[in-house]
Amino acid sequence: MYWVLSLLLFIFLGVCSGDYLDHTGRSDHQAVQEREDQRVISAINCKLKESAYSYRLTVKQSGQVRAFTGQQQGENWMIQESEKKLKMERKGNHILIHVAGKEEEMTAKQAGVISPRDHLQLIKEIAKSYHPVNGGAFNVEIDQHKWLEKLKERLYLEEETPLFALSEKMQVNYRLLLAQNGTKLKKITLTIKGYDPDQEQVLTYSF
Repeated sequence: MYWVLSLLLFIFLGVCSGDYLDHTGRSDHQAVQEREDQRVISAINCKLKESAYSYRLTVKQSGQVRAFTGQQQGENWMIQESEKKLKMERKGNHILIHVAGKEEEMTAKQAGVISPRDHLQLIKEIAKSYHPVNGGAFNVEIDQHKWLEKLKERLYLEEETPLFALSEKMQVNYRLLLAQNGTKLKKITLTIKGYDPDQEQVLTYSF
């Protein structure tokens, strides 16, 4: 069950030589960054507005890869392992976990961040800017402390007992891949690093 809990956790490269100010007082670099940010934000908002879509999820950790298929229906979602060993689904405020012929239940608050919609909403809350890299991808610059606080808000119960320990040394990195026309989101990649490099986890949602 450990890996299930683990799952629940879930640069403009260039040096400007001399920034010139436009008529608003912004530098060329600032103007370009704002345009890039708005392009990514627009793609995120378009995805959040989609009422239903399918996706693929891969989880890589300790040299192992698990593959899932998923469906998003409004705020509800479902993911199922390719070998059908595990199925998770959200129905309203409850998460159902089907594994080894048994069913367990937890609240959406306890489950934290699982679906691509959950991640996109969290990104909008904590993103500072979006930095383009090769091939239409963008690294998301976030406030790591704010990310940890937001995750704690989602995972801690009323008595403030977490389902698992959250460390200040945890680091999370998001990368978003847009289609060539720059208007459609194709992939979300999330890398989570902790104390042990062998425990690095990479989640990839593909649309």
